[in-house]
Amino acid sequence: MKKRYSLFLVALLAASTLVGCSQQEVPTFSGEVGVNFRERSGDDNWSDGYNFLFSITDLFQYYTEQQTFDITYPESQLSLLIEGPVQAKPLKVKLKLEPLDGYELPDVTLPDEVVIPAGEKSVVFSVHVGKPAKMETRYAGKVTIDYDKSDVVAGTKERQSLVIGIQDIAQLPSQLDGLMTWDEFVQLFESKLGKFGPMKLRLALINDDPSFPIFFHAYYTKIGYDGEGWGYGLGENLSYYADALKEYNDAHPGAPLMEADGTPVTFPEP
Repeated sequence: MKKRYSLFLVALLAASTLVGCSQQEVPTFSGEVGVNFRERSGDDNWSDGYNFLFSITDLFQYYTEQQTFDITYPESQLSLLIEGPVQAKPLKVKLKLEPLDGYELPDVTLPDEVVIPAGEKSVVFSVHVGKPAKMETRYAGKVTIDYDKSDVVAGTKERQSLVIGIQDIAQLPSQLDGLMTWDEFVQLFESKLGKFGPMKLRLALINDDPSFPIFFHAYYTKIGYDGEGWGYGLGENLSYYADALKEYNDAHPGAPLMEADGTPVTFPEP
């Protein structure tokens, strides 16, 4: 069964593991200029804690919002904070990406170097995380500091790395929590629309009304509002999804919509 926010919890556990294990060898603040990662606590707010030192991009939400397969998404924002006195000169910090056990490494483009300006205690900078090669797969790594190539030393031990990741994993909207499980959704999907597939689901999402995506059609099918002529159920929208597939395939001659394993996306006859 799929669980909402599962990567959130995994990243939290991973960050906690980093605190207890790999970061034990990082020297603590020694009177020089130390540096720490900061955790994000809002769109433009940062805090000095270490329980949420991760940045996870979830692409799935954008299909409904943007109504296209070619979704765009913002770059990840990270922040560093010096531990010690404000400096009269800029401080250069070199970052590196390290693997995280149990996860495929994301395609992350780090800045050549991050500069904390003279007279400033912190800096916010952008990091590009490339789209994952596979849907329904979690990608994560940890950003650390290359002290040998930086003007700083380690600050607080627990804040010397940050988990960064990306995923394109389907999940139910929060409004349906407690009303329908993921397994129920798939069963309802297949009973009306044929074999379930990630690309097939996203085709439906980008052609649905953003305020009433396919998950809600499934829920109304579950409670009996399918075939009533109101357009609520999955069965009533079968021909609409089939038309959307035909339109896509007509626009991509020789390259019909397929699942990752090469299986063509199809719908049963209405």
